Amino acid sequence: MVNDKDFDIVARNVILLLTAFHFNPEEAAPVMLHIWYSAFIPSQMLRLLREKLLPLVQDVCTKIKAKPAESLQVKTWIYDTRSLRLVLMRKQWDNLLTYFEVPKNLSVGQAHAVRAATMLAPGRRDYLDRALCNQPPSWRVCAMKFRNDGMLLPFGSSHTEFDTPNP
Repeated sequence: MVNDKDFDIVARNVILLLTAFHFNPEEAAPVMLHIWYSAFIPSQMLRLLREKLLPLVQDVCTKIKAKPAESLQVKTWIYDTRSLRLVLMRKQWDNLLTYFEVPKNLSVGQAHAVRAATMLAPGRRDYLDRALCNQPPSWRVCAMKFRNDGMLLPFGSSHTEFDTPNP
């Protein structure tokens, strides 16, 4: 069972599980990695999720649109010998659709600024320094690189295709 009080976490977990079930492992692994950890993803990755997974959620939303907003609605997807059963309120099913869209008016620059304000907040500098002080120097460099750019990639990898804020 996967549940959380924070629907952002629930939505991310649902997208991760649908990705694991719907794609072959070679395709699913990088998608899941970047959905979970990277602040920016390639636009083709988001397009792939929208083409393959969004219709699954839209189908449920279409079928339950007349139900009360607070009513629990169940959908079970079956993949070979595996199944995924998801129970959400109707309004949460509708909300899940928004996690396949980058918020309107959110540019890459704005997303980077919001992330930097959190990850590199001057008021939290002491906590960051304490976290880094016991790490080997090479780990510190990598940790700071991740804090600065927000993409989980091998050191020195190109970021050019990571052109879309992770919704």
